[in-house]
Amino acid sequence: MRLGKPAFKQLKVAQAFWKSIKDFLLNTYVHAYHYLADADRHLPEKLMWLSIHVTMIGCAIGVVMSAWSRFTDNPTITTLESQHHSIYGLNFPAIAICSNNKISRTRTEEYAEHLMNLSIPIQYKNKNTLMNLIRYMGRLYDADIEGIDQFVKFQEILDNFDSDKTTGIYNMQEKLKFLAPKCSDIAKKCKWGGADVPCSDILQDRTTNEGFCCTFNYVRPSTLNETAVKPLIAAGIGPDMGLTILLNLSIADYYYPLKNFGGATTLIYDPSEFADSATGFVREVPVERYLETRITLSALSFYAVDEVQRYGINKRQCLFPNDYPNEFGTNYVYGDCLVKCKLKSVMALCKCIPFNVPVNFNDIDSSLPFCNLGNVQCMNKYKIKWGTFRPKEFIKVLEREIEDSLNCDICYPQCSSTIYIVDSTSAQLNFYYVNKGSVIAGFDDDKDLSVLKVYFPETDSVLYKTDVLFAWYDIISDYGGILGLFLGCSIITVFEILFYITVRFYQNLFNSQAINKVDYNIKSHKESRINITKLFAVFICVEHIYSETERPQRGQ
Repeated sequence: MRLGKPAFKQLKVAQAFWKSIKDFLLNTYVHAYHYLADADRHLPEKLMWLSIHVTMIGCAIGVVMSAWSRFTDNPTITTLESQHHSIYGLNFPAIAICSNNKISRTRTEEYAEHLMNLSIPIQYKNKNTLMNLIRYMGRLYDADIEGIDQFVKFQEILDNFDSDKTTGIYNMQEKLKFLAPKCSDIAKKCKWGGADVPCSDILQDRTTNEGFCCTFNYVRPSTLNETAVKPLIAAGIGPDMGLTILLNLSIADYYYPLKNFGGATTLIYDPSEFADSATGFVREVPVERYLETRITLSALSFYAVDEVQRYGINKRQCLFPNDYPNEFGTNYVYGDCLVKCKLKSVMALCKCIPFNVPVNFNDIDSSLPFCNLGNVQCMNKYKIKWGTFRPKEFIKVLEREIEDSLNCDICYPQCSSTIYIVDSTSAQLNFYYVNKGSVIAGFDDDKDLSVLKVYFPETDSVLYKTDVLFAWYDIISDYGGILGLFLGCSIITVFEILFYITVRFYQNLFNSQAINKVDYNIKSHKESRINITKLFAVFICVEHIYSETERPQRGQ
């Protein structure tokens, strides 16, 4: 029988591969794997060990996946870095003093006289009538719809007779700013860092959620082209080294108060963000007439290491300054993100821009008019919605509140920020015993006066650090411990497996081919010898037959 193709060409690679696997099982140092390939073991025993190994592999995979889920779901951790972080170098907070009176009686009279000089209908050319109608402009602060028929009609008069000559639109923001009390009316004397300073040098009339307020250290740019300036830092500790302002909270000038006490509301917030109490990062302290109010500050500072930024926003749950370059440039602020979210909702629902919300965002269309008295009904409808931000996690008992709230899911707190904690005390002013350096020195006893002091009482603050929860070596040790516990393997096992499926595989493959070549040669040689033997036997038989047939012929 003649052989076909050489056996070494028909050798399957799988034979060498399985031979390598068997060699690995017999020689590995991983526990109990040699039982699977030991020829002396019976089949039931091998099946038992196979089921044990499969079970352990499944358990190891489950525990590893659980550990990975724990790592990916909460990859960062915030820990206390120091309880003695110095306030020197910390930004002093922004301070906004917002009079509870939103419309000045004196300026209302001035505006009424201005309207009387216009060509308004004759029935409105009465100072008291106009002053009563101007008071309705305060509805843009509280969105109250009482008297809606009257103030909507008044808005039509303003649109027709007092619109901007360039745009043809009545500028409600400009008029409300004119009617509001000014810093020059409220602040009578100022001290900063222990030195007397002109109030006009450190105070500005700026908008907050409370309306037009007298602000200190508020450095947020008013326009897109304005260059941001650095805020003032803490000058020292104690009441004499902070901010001190003598306030004149004149009751006689009240014309549209929003709160039930005569005085002002002080807002304490981050210098770079817009002051909106709904965001939760603005602290409010009432300042009443004829009282000295002291506000003591403490700070909670947070910072994040650069490695935190490698994780997704939904994992780290905070934002770095450059995470939203198209919307906020390189200066993302959480409060501004929430305010922008609110602004977009107002613009979509009421088709106008609130007078007390900033519009200097990159992707905001500021061509819409400011909200006027004609928009108050719409603003009243959604007032609760704009004052409530939806939590990122669903809370079952708050279904109604979640429905009537703003969904600002792209807004996250900053990874690095400072939160100011305030405490306040008040005491009646004493004009009988006045120190020479006191802020009330030289002023007569007046029930409309108040003193506000804002300062850090001590040099220490609290610093928190946000870092990754697991470093790469933590992950390796964690997974290594799991695999070692369930499978008894280590990193050496990985190299061992690589050796057997590469080096040993090729050795087995080469040796098998060499052996098959030798077998082929031996078989071919044997086959040749058998064929020659058969041929020789046939020759002998033929010769014998021929001899037998020739022998009778010779005898005849």
